[in-house]
Amino acid sequence: MNMHKIDANMHQIDTDKRRYHNSWTELNAEMRALETRDGNLLGAVEHLREHQLERGFIRDNLGAVQCYRFPHPDDAARFLSVQYNPERVNRLKIRVNAIPPERGDAINNDCFLCASNIQWQHRGIEFGYDVEQDNTHFHVWMNAYPLMPLHLVIATCDHIPQAWNLDETAPGQFTIRQIITNLAELSARMPGYVGFYNGEGAGTSVPKHFHYQFFRRRSVEEIFPLELAPAHAIDDIESVIEDYPVEGMCWQGGDPDTVINRAVESVEHWLRTRIGLRPTLSANIFAMTDADGSHLRIYFVPRDKDLGHSPHMAGMIGSLEILGELVLTTETEKHDLDRGDVDYQKIARILGDIRVPL
Repeated sequence: MNMHKIDANMHQIDTDKRRYHNSWTELNAEMRALETRDGNLLGAVEHLREHQLERGFIRDNLGAVQCYRFPHPDDAARFLSVQYNPERVNRLKIRVNAIPPERGDAINNDCFLCASNIQWQHRGIEFGYDVEQDNTHFHVWMNAYPLMPLHLVIATCDHIPQAWNLDETAPGQFTIRQIITNLAELSARMPGYVGFYNGEGAGTSVPKHFHYQFFRRRSVEEIFPLELAPAHAIDDIESVIEDYPVEGMCWQGGDPDTVINRAVESVEHWLRTRIGLRPTLSANIFAMTDADGSHLRIYFVPRDKDLGHSPHMAGMIGSLEILGELVLTTETEKHDLDRGDVDYQKIARILGDIRVPL
C-alpha cells in the first residue's frame, strides 16, 4: 500500500472517530435533557432504544418470540412460563469480521462492554448513555437481541470483574454493599422496570466486565412467578421464599435505605457463614421499584458457579429463568413445546437442577 493511500485511510479513520464522538455528544445531550425533564431515566432509555432501532444496532424486534404459561398444579393464580426466542442465539455473532482500524483501538481482549471497542466493533452504529451512580461512572447500552421490549445493559466505564469482593481487600472489585446499593438506586431511577445482577457463573456472559441489566415489563400489570411465590415473613422487611423451585430471600418496604441496609447485612452474613464450605457460591440479585416509586423490593437467590446449566435445557440459567421464565431457543426445544412435553413440573425440575439451599 503506497503512502498516499495510507494517509487517506488514516484521515478517514480520524474523520469517522470525530463524527462518532460528535454524534455521541449530541445524543447524550438529548437524553440528559429528557432525564432532567422526567426526573428519572425512563424517557432517556426509551429515546436510546428508538435511536438504536433506527441505526440498526438492535437486530430483533421480538416478532418471532412466543410465550407460554404453565399453571401451578395446586394454585391457579401461580405459574411458570417459557419464552421461545429463536433469534437470541445470534447475540454472540454480531461482532464477526469486526477488525480494529488501528492497533491501539482494541483493549481488554476486545471486550464488547468497553466503550473504546464499541465504535469499531459495530462500525459506528452502537451508542450509549453516560450515567453516574454513587460516584461510579456507567454506560447504558441496548441489548441487540433483547429478552423484553426494552432490554439494556448498564456497564461500568472501567473494565473490572463481575465477581464481588467479599473480603473488601481486593482492589478493583465491587463489594456486596456497592452491588446491592447501586442496583437498588438505579432501580429507583427506572421505576417499574426489573433490574438484576448476574453473579459469576449465574447467567453472566461477560465475567470480565461488571454490569447490571434492566428490562421493561411487557405490560404494567405483568408479574413474574418469583414475585408471586409464597414467602415466610421474618419481620415486616425480610422474608424467605417458599414453595418455589429455587430458594431465596426478599426485602421490601417504602424506605429504600432501610431495605438496602437490611438486604446488605443479611446477604453479607449469609455468604460469610457459607463461603468457606462452598467457595463457588454466586448469586442472582434483583431490584424492582414500583412504577410510582413508593416501594422497593430486593431479591437474593444463591447460585453456584459450577451449576450454571441444567442438563435439560440448552442455554445458561440466568436471571429471567430465576424469575420463572425459561428462555428456549433451539428447534428441539420448540418441538417439545409443540408436542406438549413441557409443563410446570418440567420447568420446576430444570430450575431445581441449579438450586442452592439457604
